[in-house]
Amino acid sequence: ILLSFIAFYYQNIYFIVLTLFLSSVFVSALNPKIGAIIFNNLDETKLATIFGGMVTYFQLGDVVSRLLFSTLVIYLSYTYIAVI
Repeated sequence: ILLSFIAFYYQNIYFIVLTLFLSSVFVSALNPKIGAIIFNNLDETKLATIFGGMVTYFQLGDVVSRLLFSTLVIYLSYTYIAVI
């Protein structure tokens, strides 16, 4: 995360693309492992409820973060956003 902040602060597009690629690779490697841990540790009767709650939570986070970042873009300059 620190590398992406540095890349955005210095406005280096190649460094930004590299950090986004590395974070995507990290997330794609971590996601199946987390799913396997959840499947192995929960009862079969509760899986649908837990996964439904997780999907709702993640989608809500997506909407809230888009609203937050769009508000930041409207009201702050790019140098302040890079520092935040």
